[in-house]
Amino acid sequence: MSRHNHFGNDSLQTSQSEHLDYIDTDSYLQDACLKELVTADLFIRLDKHTKRRETRARKVDKVAAQYILAPKIHLDCQTLSKTTVEPNSGQSDCTSKSNASTTAMGDVWLVAPELSDSLEPALNIAKQFLSSDYAVHLVTRLKPNDVEHALNKYELVINNTDSRNENEIHYHFVKPLESYCSHIRKTGLILSFYLPLSASLSIHEIKHILVVDASQNESMLLLGRAENNLKRKAKNCLPQSAIVDLASIPDKVATWNSDAGSQLEPVLSRKIFDLEAIYLQNTQDSETPGNLPPPRIPTLSACLIAKDEEGMIEDCLLSLVPVADEVILNDTGSKDNTAELAENYGAKVIRTHWENDFSKSRNESIDIAQGNYILIIDADERLTEDSKIILKKELLGNGDAYLVTITNRSDNPFAVSLDIVRLFKNFPSYRFAGEIHEQIAQSIKGPTFKSKIEMEHYGYSEIVSYAKDKRTRNILLLADKFAKDKKIYDLFQIGVELKSTGNLDESSRILSEVYVNSDKRLPFVATAAIEAFESYRGLGRLDTAIEFAEQVLRDIPDLLFLACLLADVLICSEKYEEAIDVIRFSRNSPSSGKPVRHLSGENTYVYHWLKARAKQGLGDMEGALGDIEVALSYQGSWAPAQVFLATHWADQTVKTLLPLSPGTVRPAVKQLLANEKPSDAETLAIEFKDAGALGEVYLWRHDFEKAAKAFAESEDPYDQDRSLALIASGLAKPCSRYSAITPNRQCGGYYVFRSIPAPSGRLPQVVNLLSFLLDIRDMPHFYKGIAVLSNAKDPELLVGRLLYEKGYLDLALEPLIQSCSNKKSPDALAMLGNITYLGNHFEEALVFYDELSEFRHLTVSECMSYINALLKNENPLKALAVLEESLRVYPQMAGSNEIASIQAKLSSLASNHVQS
Repeated sequence: MSRHNHFGNDSLQTSQSEHLDYIDTDSYLQDACLKELVTADLFIRLDKHTKRRETRARKVDKVAAQYILAPKIHLDCQTLSKTTVEPNSGQSDCTSKSNASTTAMGDVWLVAPELSDSLEPALNIAKQFLSSDYAVHLVTRLKPNDVEHALNKYELVINNTDSRNENEIHYHFVKPLESYCSHIRKTGLILSFYLPLSASLSIHEIKHILVVDASQNESMLLLGRAENNLKRKAKNCLPQSAIVDLASIPDKVATWNSDAGSQLEPVLSRKIFDLEAIYLQNTQDSETPGNLPPPRIPTLSACLIAKDEEGMIEDCLLSLVPVADEVILNDTGSKDNTAELAENYGAKVIRTHWENDFSKSRNESIDIAQGNYILIIDADERLTEDSKIILKKELLGNGDAYLVTITNRSDNPFAVSLDIVRLFKNFPSYRFAGEIHEQIAQSIKGPTFKSKIEMEHYGYSEIVSYAKDKRTRNILLLADKFAKDKKIYDLFQIGVELKSTGNLDESSRILSEVYVNSDKRLPFVATAAIEAFESYRGLGRLDTAIEFAEQVLRDIPDLLFLACLLADVLICSEKYEEAIDVIRFSRNSPSSGKPVRHLSGENTYVYHWLKARAKQGLGDMEGALGDIEVALSYQGSWAPAQVFLATHWADQTVKTLLPLSPGTVRPAVKQLLANEKPSDAETLAIEFKDAGALGEVYLWRHDFEKAAKAFAESEDPYDQDRSLALIASGLAKPCSRYSAITPNRQCGGYYVFRSIPAPSGRLPQVVNLLSFLLDIRDMPHFYKGIAVLSNAKDPELLVGRLLYEKGYLDLALEPLIQSCSNKKSPDALAMLGNITYLGNHFEEALVFYDELSEFRHLTVSECMSYINALLKNENPLKALAVLEESLRVYPQMAGSNEIASIQAKLSSLASNHVQS
């Protein structure tokens, strides 16, 4: 056997463990298990030699059993008696053997004991082999600190040299995105401690012995096909998939028993030997037939580009653990730890210069990809849990490309979703085009299928956009591109970006133009219609929005998302009967002879929530309660449904939610507090043992001691931040529970209370904590904490916005002015205009409103402030012009008697001013 045990980067030095602090072991071990389950499931689905493998496995077991019962003499190993080696005959003594053997025997690989909670038996067998002069390698996803704690029990230490010493074990850290197989030499005695991992080892043609826990019937039953009914109940099986059956994959099977009193029933005819070094030594040396060729399972390369995404990219990388065979990151010039962090997760990182060309950067990443398929994902996106299970199965459809659903996650119950090509074969001709909002669909020549894969998009939150100035960058790039190419798709993207900056008048005009002048079959046209509708609604042009939506639904009758948006507008306009006609999908769509498809799946809860609101508006409270109960049965934690329930049926909230077991009742609790029903809120939080929700109750009562304790018990990082803040401010004393908690990098407190500059991806958590410090009036910690915003593009704007929103207008003035001195932004100008107007500084207010109008149209309230400021400065002519422009942008203002009176007054003043 080989003595070689040095693998360069594969061997992780213990001294490097501080670089793994980014990685939370618990957060990816479950997905690591899922990865092996998915691979095993595909192995069984695609294997053409299943029956031959089953027959071969039984023959191998039979040969091994005979070999142990009549052992042969091999190098430096004493002859074993029948009594000693007979399975289940008692414990064997390896010590006598080690005394007789002084020559190094070779390498033993202990692979993935953490996936089956088998670390202790793995280390026990390691001790036996070390005493027999073997070199033992622990191949694990556990970090050094986790391993060292277990090693102490067996008086073992980590060895990171080429030497072979007693009581020293070679440690190989398998990063989240890496494969166990990449760390294993094919020579030596290889023990797999996780049953589904055997599929991966077999695919890589690595002969091994599977180790299972005899007391875990679920695992044992997976070894055969005979007990199908019981196997369906096995916890380790993939949901809604074929049963994972590995009877034919492991060469041999050994067992350990975590429950000494359990009785293991025979599993088919396979021979299972106790986990003892002496059995394994002889079993390994028994002759076995050659492996049958493993099935070809599609490999996947996940490719992404990123710049300064620390704090955001971690969750993206973790979501790829179950599916990606490799991850390639093109870092386009990060100044934070994005690239280093990705390498710590096991991604391949290339470093390039940003040239304002997204396609070029995309293509640079996929040029080096080795997988059969390419998955494109961004740092602010994550694969959903269901997608992790089905992604590789989707590739069996033999499509050249697949549409993936991208869902924007926000507090808006109508989060926009769109389908886009993100998964395609790794062909050299399949490459991206377009400098911004790059596309690949036009280069795909083969069939493109709609998949069930979904990604959640968390980026472009308001805070992150402030931090990175993404939207300004996008608009400039798109404008230059449209000026050159005149493509309608670029115009569509300009409209979307203008909407995100608040320029709703221009965006509604552009997006409606895009919709009218485009082929309705193009994939972006439906999104253009939805964005135009929302722009009209944001402007208050509800009649125009309704008319536009009805026209779109005549053209695209199955656009359910727009139908829901239309129903919501009708409900807000108190047109309840019309809303019910829209959401009652058994009828025809508005003004159309075509039926609208029935809502199903995850959208069903939105449908019933809308229906409940419409019925409540009509006074049908019983029917409304029935629909909201249905909505909650689909999504028990969904905030809009919980809020609606708590608002109208506070006394039935507990009764309704109790059988649903929602993940949290915080939305309902906060609504009950808003309705000044703290007793009901407390009862609800206690009933569901929701520590975070209970903390909200105590915080509302200003019982800061209990609030700090409750928040400390919560798993929510923001709750833990608030507990820290209450203690740091002196409003609460340190509690014993919290003394054991160290804020992780997902908490704002990790940065704020250590004065560490936060990466842009963690700014939302930091800003939330700073906002809470203002709530409890802890100004010293607030001003100390704002230093951690230094990585933001415009930290002064973030600080000013925080102070402005909490009512500290005088304090907000200085940072907002500083922000505008660096670079004017509509958000800062809007806040400055309002602050100076409220402070009766009308001349300054006019300056800010004038500059703001160069970015976007003023809102209705801003228009009125602007007009009043102009009157204070005796400029009725301009005030009249501003009002007339406002009436054009917001025609709904014309119906107000107050506006009519103001217009008449301004006309008179303007006339007198001209005459004078």
